[in-house]
Amino acid sequence: LGTEELPPVAAWEGVRQIREAAAASLRAARILYGAITAYSTPRRIVLIVEDVAQTQEDLVREVRGPAARIAFAEDGSPTKAAEGFARAQDVPVSALERRKTAQGEYVFARLRSRGGPVLTALIDVLPSLASGLSFPKTMRWGPGGVRFARPVRWVLALLGGKVVPLTFAGVRSGRVTYGHRILSPAPIAVADARGFEAALKQHRVLLDPSARRHRITLAAARAARGVRGRPILDPDLLEETVQLVEWPEALAGTFAPEFLTLPREVLIT
Repeated sequence: LGTEELPPVAAWEGVRQIREAAAASLRAARILYGAITAYSTPRRIVLIVEDVAQTQEDLVREVRGPAARIAFAEDGSPTKAAEGFARAQDVPVSALERRKTAQGEYVFARLRSRGGPVLTALIDVLPSLASGLSFPKTMRWGPGGVRFARPVRWVLALLGGKVVPLTFAGVRSGRVTYGHRILSPAPIAVADARGFEAALKQHRVLLDPSARRHRITLAAARAARGVRGRPILDPDLLEETVQLVEWPEALAGTFAPEFLTLPREVLIT
């Protein structure tokens, strides 16, 4: 999901929620999958799922019919009740099962529905997953009344190399994403998920928050060494900064020497 700049708390919440909800959504849709990875930057929330099946698992369900004493005669032959139940469930009478329950012995039919194409299932699964994300504050814009942390501007949705044709927040999906807003704003065509992170890096976006955190730490240390100092990195401020930039750089600033007489707490704020 490509968005306008997200508040840091929304970026962190979005990535946490989509990672947790993805597994439940895929299981509910009977879609087999492998590893799930989620990332966020100030302008995007990303979900990557490996080894996604092409076809849903078959759906097997049981339907309880009449009591066994009504469905079968004393000699075991099926009655009209059994035949009618089998016909209604579109199964042969021979496929009916007798089973004891807390209410007595009943007849059951086991029904199997073949799974459909996962590409088709994802048309509903992915928008529902995105709609389920909640944020401390949301916005509503354009037609449709969708609420999100910030307006959604593009949707990249692929299954393998195929576009999943869906609409979320009034935006049609495609295979295009965008790089850094200032340093590399041109659209990027994405062939599949395997080259996605590398493509963003070429366009000045570090997708993984841990990579941005590492880059900020190194850049701050390098800038501090240039003025014979050392960085004082507040952990909470560092986590906020990670979600304020997509391509971190550090600059050493200066101010008038007389301000050095101010209390330490003021100087490092």
